[in-house]
Amino acid sequence: MIFPKLCSHIFIFFAVVNIFFSCKNSEKNYLNEGKKLVKENKPEQAIEYFNKVIQQNTNNSEAFNLRGVAYFNLQDYTNALQDYNRSIQLNSKTYKPYNNRAILYVAMQKPDSALADYTKAIQLSPDTSSLYTYRGFLYYQINKINEAKKDFDKALIINPKDKEAMFNRANIFFSEKEFDKAQKYFQKIIALDKNFGRAFYGLGLAEFYLKNKKNACEYLEKAKKMNVIDAEQALKKYCEK
Repeated sequence: MIFPKLCSHIFIFFAVVNIFFSCKNSEKNYLNEGKKLVKENKPEQAIEYFNKVIQQNTNNSEAFNLRGVAYFNLQDYTNALQDYNRSIQLNSKTYKPYNNRAILYVAMQKPDSALADYTKAIQLSPDTSSLYTYRGFLYYQINKINEAKKDFDKALIINPKDKEAMFNRANIFFSEKEFDKAQKYFQKIIALDKNFGRAFYGLGLAEFYLKNKKNACEYLEKAKKMNVIDAEQALKKYCEK
C-alpha cells in the first residue's frame, strides 16, 4: 500500500523538475534569440525576447544588460540607463554592463561618468584589450593625450592584433608629426586586414609627408574605392597637381 503513494510522490517530483528545466530552457532560448536579433540590428524585436526572459526571471542580469543595448541602439537612453543600472545591481562582478554604460555616457556627453565606468570595467577584466582602446579613445577626445597613449599601448601589449588600438596610436603619431612611426602602424593594420579603409587613408597621408607621393596617391585611391570619408578630397589636394 505504501508503494503507490511513493510512486505518486516520485511522479510529482519529476513533474516539478521537468517544469523547472523547461522554464530554464525557454529562458535561455529567449536570451539567445534576443542576442541574435541585436546582432541583426533588430532591437525592437530583441526587446520582446528580453522581456520574456525578465518575466520568467527578474534577477537575470544579462537580460537587463542586453535589453539596455537594444534600447541604446534605438537611442532610448533613459531606458538603456535604467537597464544597465539594474544589471549592475544584480551582478556587479562582470565588466560588460559597465562597459556598455560607459558607451552610453559618451553618447550622453558625460565623459567623467564614462571614464569611471571604463576604469571599473578594466578593474574587473584587466586582460580585455578593447576596454583600454575605448578608454584611450575617450582620453584622446578630451585631449588627455598621454593617458590615451598609455591605454593604446596597454591594449597592444595584451593583444598585438587590436586594429583599433593600433589605428588610434598611429593617429597620435601622425598628429605629433612622427610620420615614420605612423606609417609603420598603418602598414601593420593593412597586413592584418586588407579591407581596413581608414588605414589606407592614414597611410596615404603619412606617405605624402614622408615625400613618397606615388605611394601616397596609390593608398589614397584605395581608400577612395573603400568609400573612406575625405579620401577623394585628399586625392584632389595631394595628387591632382
